[in-house]
Amino acid sequence: MVRAMPRRRAPPRLYLDPTRRDWVIRDGAAFIRTGLPEHERAAAERRLAEYLTQKHVPEVGPDPLICDVIGIYASEHLPHTKSARNASYSLMNLIEWWGTRRVSAVTAASCREYARGRSPSMARRDLETLRAATRFYHREAGPLSALPHRQPIQCHLGDAMELDRFAGRRDAPQGTR
Repeated sequence: MVRAMPRRRAPPRLYLDPTRRDWVIRDGAAFIRTGLPEHERAAAERRLAEYLTQKHVPEVGPDPLICDVIGIYASEHLPHTKSARNASYSLMNLIEWWGTRRVSAVTAASCREYARGRSPSMARRDLETLRAATRFYHREAGPLSALPHRQPIQCHLGDAMELDRFAGRRDAPQGTR
């Protein structure tokens, strides 16, 4: 005897209660009342969006969605910075372009494509914010396979002594100032 596969569970959605004539969020067997009457559908849709945002669990792994990386950065790091308000503008631009892509999709070519429709300063600021978000995620949520590991710089002792000597720039040759 072959058993039929069970039906897939429908995602959370709005449902108009026919007896009360108000909107309800239906999530599987759960009915969450919004308290909004039938004529306030736009407000009910906003309430559903808030519900879905609260329910969403960011994917943690070596190649997450960029919208999850940005979301973690915005919720865990930005509230503790002075530039949170300014960075939020960059985050909105980034989510609009990169949101559905994975971290592995961030390449030099895709960054140039992103910058093509923007002013150079705006593109630079947005991409710096994207870099900060991916580094924060890499440090806090786990390693990203798409981020290259930094290799230590190999130098000989003589080279290091030359670098120390020129660090103050007082003894630097004429062409290097």
